[in-house]
Amino acid sequence: MQRDWSVLKYIENPFLEVEKVAINKNEEAMRYITNLNEEKLRVFVVENIKIVKYIDEYNKKQLLDTIQFKLGEENVDNKYVIDFIECEALKFNGVKFIHKHGSKKAKQILVDYKLGT
Repeated sequence: MQRDWSVLKYIENPFLEVEKVAINKNEEAMRYITNLNEEKLRVFVVENIKIVKYIDEYNKKQLLDTIQFKLGEENVDNKYVIDFIECEALKFNGVKFIHKHGSKKAKQILVDYKLGT
């Protein structure tokens, strides 16, 4: 699993930790995860924001509070914030969302990203 996330499709009932590793490697692993529920989606969206392109609009709305929590963390990862900004699957303004709900670090990453592009 550490080298190739696609082996997930051959595992019948993978542990949550295995699924998280696969999601971290590549969001496309969502295609091979069965038995999805809201709790699992919340765990996965914290691991990799890019999974939102593989879920429906209703579930995206259900996950907004989790995304808000993640972006509000002071130790939020640069990659997560940038992936959030670049995510086209979310139908709202990511810049305004970070301005309203993001931590100081998330806002700094946003400004650095916008000034760099």
